[in-house]
Amino acid sequence: CLPGSRAKVVSWLSDVNSEFGFSDDTLHLGVKLMDSFMASPEGRTSDTSKLQLVGVTAWLLAAKVEGVRPVRLVRACCSATNNTYSAGEVMAMERDIAVALDWRLTPPLATSFLSCYAQALAIDEDTVAKAIHLMKMCLPSDTMQGVMASRLAAASLFLALGSGASGQDLSRLEGLCRVSEGELVELVERLEAVCKEEPGPQPTSSRRAAPKASSPGSSKK
Repeated sequence: CLPGSRAKVVSWLSDVNSEFGFSDDTLHLGVKLMDSFMASPEGRTSDTSKLQLVGVTAWLLAAKVEGVRPVRLVRACCSATNNTYSAGEVMAMERDIAVALDWRLTPPLATSFLSCYAQALAIDEDTVAKAIHLMKMCLPSDTMQGVMASRLAAASLFLALGSGASGQDLSRLEGLCRVSEGELVELVERLEAVCKEEPGPQPTSSRRAAPKASSPGSSKK
């Protein structure tokens, strides 16, 4: 991808996901599927100008996996791109992504690990919501892209705990995600730095097509 292209598409997907009222799991899964496809042999040789098409189609697949009724969902994807892409193009990309990933469309998600950690540590809902927000803020960051879902969830939860975090919390998180204290602390520091740099996805009341002219998918090639 061109520098910054992925970040723009991920931030845009977050806006679209919020507008449709879909869950954080849907957004995280959509981004994960997009990244996995772009890392595959098929994705690496695909037209990078169509990253918006890849992103919105991955989000469509994620919505289906998460149980969202598919009625008119393809049309909604086209509308979200200001009809830059047709229903036929979305459905063709849907097939390409599924085949490239060998139909493995349910990878582990940071949101799922977070739920497990929160239950094991009896974390309150406000802290969990803050951790989810931190994970959403770092989604567009290339720096955090390759971090394992289990470790991202642990780092986000520890950072969300803030001054309320204890040495015992750190030890238990280390055990739950099987990471050393040094690795977890380093990851927390990276996450904190990224969240300070990133404005993070914000809710929007109007649909934003992915960025104009220079951004991926803004015009057909």
